[in-house]
Amino acid sequence: MNVEYQQAFAYRYDELSGTPQPILALDLVHPDEPRNRIAFDGYLDTGCSRTLLDGRLAVAAGLDPTRGRLTPYTSATGVSIRAALLKVHLAHPLVGEHELEVGFAQVNLALSS
Repeated sequence: MNVEYQQAFAYRYDELSGTPQPILALDLVHPDEPRNRIAFDGYLDTGCSRTLLDGRLAVAAGLDPTRGRLTPYTSATGVSIRAALLKVHLAHPLVGEHELEVGFAQVNLALSS
């Protein structure tokens, strides 16, 4: 399968890792309430099959992260967590707004130093 991208973005410096990372500033938008949106930095992973976000982002956008169908997510290191799948919109000024099903973690995904 060949994928051609219409946009190209420079890697941004990530303070936690101290290295450039594929970070994209996005808005999480409530699908039924477009005014309910929260800005966040998304780490892009073109090898993943689904998007995984912290459940606290869903709450901030007015969604209930416990109402979706639970599904397991497994990292490349073998760590597995459960997430609730919800339909949301992700928006970026250059890429547009797109509806997709996102997994919202049932545990805190915050990284600590």
